[in-house]
Amino acid sequence: GGANHAALVHRAADRLCGRLGACSGGEAATKVGQLAAVQAYEGIMRRAVALGESDAELSKRLSLAGVNTEQAVAVCEALRTRLPELRAAMLADGDTLSGSYLADFDWKVNLTVASSSAASMSKPAMQLALYVADGDGARREVMLEMDEAELDTMIAAVGAARNALTKIPA
Repeated sequence: GGANHAALVHRAADRLCGRLGACSGGEAATKVGQLAAVQAYEGIMRRAVALGESDAELSKRLSLAGVNTEQAVAVCEALRTRLPELRAAMLADGDTLSGSYLADFDWKVNLTVASSSAASMSKPAMQLALYVADGDGARREVMLEMDEAELDTMIAAVGAARNALTKIPA
């Protein structure tokens, strides 16, 4: 029933927030049977928080996925009541994903006008040097070389990432 859905949704929220308490053997057996549901609710809540979905948007998405109204209401209610702690937990989780960060970068474009196999050619290539630092301050250089098509793909991906970040509520 609705209480069971609400309990599963709140269990998913607890997992997202890093609060996983120990459980008894019988309780563990029950949870093994419900793990798929809890994991599904985690994914639903993570996406809803990341996109800043309203109750109406979330309900519509859940309905299109075949989730019944009772379950959708449980998800929306839990999300609404626990949104601040879910958002904080997801931000903290993102901060700890990697100790490495982009410290600096440099780029240049090379134009190959001839080679040993072709007397005349015009092939631009962009070289990108990424200087990655870890938590201890040690830096390493990562070199990338891209042709025009690969550069266009990278620019499109960076643009898509930028657009996705602008949709995340502050």
